[in-house]
Amino acid sequence: MKKISIFFILLSLISFSSKIKLSLNENYTATMTNDKALISVIFKDKLEENKLQNELNLLNSKLTFLNYENDTKEKIGSYTAKIVLNKGYDIYKKRTAKTEKEAIQDLILDLKDIKGAKLVSFDIEKKYDIDKCKINKKYLVEVDNLNKINNILDVLKKYNGNISNPKYVSNDATNLYSKILSKTDLKAKNIANILGYKLQDNIDIEELKDNKHIYFDRAMYLSESNSNFKVDDAKTTLNANVTYTLVNNAKDEYKSSIKIYGTATEYITPKSVNIQITVDNDEILNQLKEYDFKTKVYNTYEEVEKIPTENYIQIKLEASKINDMEYLINNIDSLTIKAKSEKKVNEILNETINKFKKHGITVIVKEKNIIQDEKEIRQKKVYHVLSLNVNSMEKFNKIYLDLVNKGIKNIDLKYEIDDSTVYQKALYNALDKLKTFKGYSIRSIKEIKDDSDYYDIPVKLTRNIIVEAGIER
Repeated sequence: MKKISIFFILLSLISFSSKIKLSLNENYTATMTNDKALISVIFKDKLEENKLQNELNLLNSKLTFLNYENDTKEKIGSYTAKIVLNKGYDIYKKRTAKTEKEAIQDLILDLKDIKGAKLVSFDIEKKYDIDKCKINKKYLVEVDNLNKINNILDVLKKYNGNISNPKYVSNDATNLYSKILSKTDLKAKNIANILGYKLQDNIDIEELKDNKHIYFDRAMYLSESNSNFKVDDAKTTLNANVTYTLVNNAKDEYKSSIKIYGTATEYITPKSVNIQITVDNDEILNQLKEYDFKTKVYNTYEEVEKIPTENYIQIKLEASKINDMEYLINNIDSLTIKAKSEKKVNEILNETINKFKKHGITVIVKEKNIIQDEKEIRQKKVYHVLSLNVNSMEKFNKIYLDLVNKGIKNIDLKYEIDDSTVYQKALYNALDKLKTFKGYSIRSIKEIKDDSDYYDIPVKLTRNIIVEAGIER
C-alpha cells in the first residue's frame, strides 16, 4: 500500500501526453480440434470414378480430381567403366557400353599398351533411362466426418489407391486470439487505471510466430487388412504483439526525449501446470492411471539395436607396375581381403600376391584394419504421448517427483502464469528513473519479448519494458 501511495504522489508531478502507445507480448499454447481431413490419392489402375464417389458419399466424403502425374519406370541404359592410372602423371580412361562386360572389354582394349602403371581408382557407373511412362490421376478426398476416416481409407485401398498421410484443417484459430486478448486486456486496463488514462476500443494485433505441431498415428494402414488410423488434435503455440492506445486530455510540451528500461523480478506460483510426457513402457503406463493422464497420441515405431558379433581383419591392397590390365580389372575385387583370423588373412594375402605376380602385377598392402561386425535386432514398440493439467501445485510436485523416480525423461511443462503484477512493478521501476528530470510525459510503453523457459516452482519471473518519454532537463 505504501508503494502505491508514493506512486500516486509521483503521478501528480507528471505531464502526460494525450496518447500513449502500449505494446504487450503474449504467448498462448492451445490444442486445436481438427475439423476436416484432406487425403490425396493416386489410382494406378483404371478407376470406376462414379462407383467410388457413391461409396464415399455414404461416408460424408467428397472426391475431387486434382491433376495428372507421371509414373515412370527406369531401366539401366548403359554402363560406363572408368579408370585412373598413374605413371608419374594421371591417365584417365572411360568406355561406355550397353552391358557391364562390354564396357570393361572396351576399356581393356584401350589400355593394352599401358605398362608399369599404378592403379589409382576404378569404377563402374550405371546410367538409367525411362523404360515405361504411365499417366495416373491424382484425386483429393475431403473427409468431413473424422470418425469415418478409417472406413474411407479401407474404401480407397479397395480401389488400389496410393494414399498419402492425411492433412488436417482446423477452424479453432479464433480461440487463440481471444485467449491472448483476455490476458493482454487485463494488463492494459491495470496500466490505464494506474496512469489515469482511458483505453480506446481499437487495438492492433501482430502475429509474431505461429508454431503448429500436428500429431497423428503413423499406422502402417496400407499393409493392414483394416485401417487403424488415429486422428489427434493439433498443438499450436501463438506469439503475438498487441498494441493498445491510452488517451487523456494532457499535452506533451517537451522537445527532448528519452528511452529508459524498467525491470522487475518476482517469484510467482503458477495457476496451473500442463504436464506432457512420452511413455513407451506398458508397466509404467498402468502405474500412471491413478493420475488420469489423457492420451494425446499413440504411435508405433521400430527400435533398431545394433549388437556387436565378431571382429574380422580387413586388408586393402594397392596394385602397381601393371603389365596385365585385363587380369587386374577382372579381379579388382580381390584387392580387398577379409578374414576372421590373422593366420587366415595372411594365407589369402600371400595367395593373392602370387596370383597377381604371375600376371606381371605388383600388389602391396595399403591399409589394414580391425572391423567390428554387427547385427541388427528390430523390435516393434508403442509409445504414448500423455497430457495432464494440474491446478494444485502440491499435487503437481507429487506427480513430478513420481515421474522422475519412474525414469521418465521427456517431461514437458507449460505453466499458466499471471504476470500482471510483475509488469506493473517494471513500470514503477521506469517511472522512478524518470522522476530525476524536472518534468516528463510518457509517449509509449513497450513490453520486451520474454522467451524464458521455467522449470522451478515458484517461478522466478522477470519482466522488462521500454518507456519512451518527453523530458525537461
